[in-house]
Amino acid sequence: EYMGENIIVGMVRWWMFCCLPKKKKPYRADAEQGIELNSPRILSPNNASLEDIENHWKDDLIAVWMRPVAELPIDTDLPRICAKVEITMDGKPFKIFQDSQTTPLESVLCKLCFAVVGEADSAVCRHKFREALTEPNELSNSLRNFLASADLDPRVLSVLKLCHQKIMFPAYYYLKHCLGKFSDIKDARGRWLVDVNVTMSGEVCVRHRKGQRSARFANEAGDPEFEFTWELGILTNQDLTQIQDVWVNLLDAPKFHPSVSQEHRKQVMKQLSEHKLVALTSDSKRRLSEMVESLLQDTLLETARRVSVRTEVDVTPRMRLSSGAGSDNDKRTLL
Repeated sequence: EYMGENIIVGMVRWWMFCCLPKKKKPYRADAEQGIELNSPRILSPNNASLEDIENHWKDDLIAVWMRPVAELPIDTDLPRICAKVEITMDGKPFKIFQDSQTTPLESVLCKLCFAVVGEADSAVCRHKFREALTEPNELSNSLRNFLASADLDPRVLSVLKLCHQKIMFPAYYYLKHCLGKFSDIKDARGRWLVDVNVTMSGEVCVRHRKGQRSARFANEAGDPEFEFTWELGILTNQDLTQIQDVWVNLLDAPKFHPSVSQEHRKQVMKQLSEHKLVALTSDSKRRLSEMVESLLQDTLLETARRVSVRTEVDVTPRMRLSSGAGSDNDKRTLL
C-alpha cells in the first residue's frame, strides 16, 4: 500500500510539472512598471499580435534597458562593434589620451567616461580596463570582468546598456510589422553603426543605424529584391535615469534591384508609407520623390492605356439583325 501511494503521488507530481502552466517571475524593475521582462513581444514577434507590437514596442525596449548589466550582451556585442562606435560631445568629435597599447574597445570606454563624467574618470577607466585585460584575444571575458569589478559610474553603465543588439529587438520587430508581407528581411553584413552624443546639459542620444536587405532573391545570383538603412534613436534625460524618447526612422528610400517590377516596388513603398517611417535627407527625399513620381506616371499611363483600349472597343461598329423584312443586307444595321 505504501509503495502504491508513492507511485500515485509521483504520477500526480509528474502530471503537474508537465501539464500545468508555469508562471514566469518578472524582473523587479519591470514589475514596478507593470511590464513582464519575459513578454513574448520581446522574445519573439511570432508569439505577439500586431497590435501588441504596435502599441508596446517602446515599453519593451525600456524593459530591456532596465535589466542589470550582467543580464545584457554588452560583453559580447561591444567588442565586435567598438570600431564602428562614434562618441561625440554636442555633436562634435573629440580626442583623449591614447598610446600604443590603446585598443578600439578601450578607446570607446574611456571616451564614454570622459564625455559623461570627466577626464579623471576616463583615466581611472583606462587603468582598470588594462588590469582586467588579462587575455588580449578574449575581449569578451575581459570586458565582463571589467564591468563586474570596475565600479563604473551608474551613468556610464546606463549608456552601455543602450549599446548592444538586444536593445534593438523590439524596434526590429516593429519594423518587420511595418513591412507587413514584405517582412522577410535580414541584416546586411558590416552595416551596423552606433552614434553616442552627449550634450552639455547631460542628455545622451544613442542612434543605432543598420542596413537590412530582403531575404527574397531577385535573381539566381542571390541579389536581394531591395535593401534599406534604418535608425533606432534613444534619448535619455540629464541624469540618465529615464528614457525620454524612442523612435524608428528610415534613413533612405529602399533601393530596388532593376529586375523588381514597378508593381512590387509600389506595394513596398505603400506599406512603408502607411506607418510614416520617413526621416530622410534632402537627397533621399529627392530620390523618393522621383520614385513616387515615376510610379505615379506608370499608373497614369496604364490607366490611359486601359481607357484607350476600352474606347476603341466601344467605337467599333457592331452588327445586329433587324426584325424587319427585306434582303439579308437590309437586315444588318449599325448600332
